[in-house]
Amino acid sequence: MEWLSDEVINGALKLIAEEDPFSVMLGEGLPNEQTKTVIINSFYFESLKRRGMGGVSKWMRAPEFKKVDILVFPLFQNSHWSMCSVYLKTRGAILCDSLRPFHKEAAAILLSHSDIDFVIYDLSTVQQKNGNDCGVFALYFIACFVFQKPQNRQIPIPDMFFSHVRHLASTKFSHEQDSSLD
Repeated sequence: MEWLSDEVINGALKLIAEEDPFSVMLGEGLPNEQTKTVIINSFYFESLKRRGMGGVSKWMRAPEFKKVDILVFPLFQNSHWSMCSVYLKTRGAILCDSLRPFHKEAAAILLSHSDIDFVIYDLSTVQQKNGNDCGVFALYFIACFVFQKPQNRQIPIPDMFFSHVRHLASTKFSHEQDSSLD
C-alpha cells in the first residue's frame, strides 16, 4: 500500500500555489492585493490540535494576512487525509473528506481550538473507492478549490491528476535514503 507523505503533500501544495495568481503558500511568500487564498502545509492542523490558536497564530502575523479571505490546508488524522477550507470573514470551515465523514474529530478540534464558529461537511465531495488514495483525493479537492473547478463526479479521481501526483511523489520529492511514499 502506497500513501502520500507530508513531504509529497506539501510539495504538491506548493506547486498548486505557484500556478494560481490568487493564492500563496504560507512560508513561500506574502499575500499581495490580489491574494484571496493562503494554502497552509500539512503541519498546521496538528499544531492547531496540540497547541490551539496560540501555537499557530504566529504563522499568520504578517499584516498582509489580514486581507486574506480563505485558508486551505490538508488534515491528517488516523492515517487519513482530507481537506479544510476556512472562511475568515464568516468564521466558518468546510471539510471535504473522501471517506465521508471520517474526520468527525476534526470539527471538534476546529471549533474548540480555533476562531471558527461553525464547521460544515461537504456532502457532495467525491468519494474514494479504496483505502489508499485519500492523499491524492485531498490534493484533488484543494486543487479544485484553488482553481475554482468543480469536482468530476463521473470519474472520482481523473487519471491524469492521479498519475501526475504519483509521478511527483516518485521523482521530485523523494528522499535519497527514504521513499517519499510511505
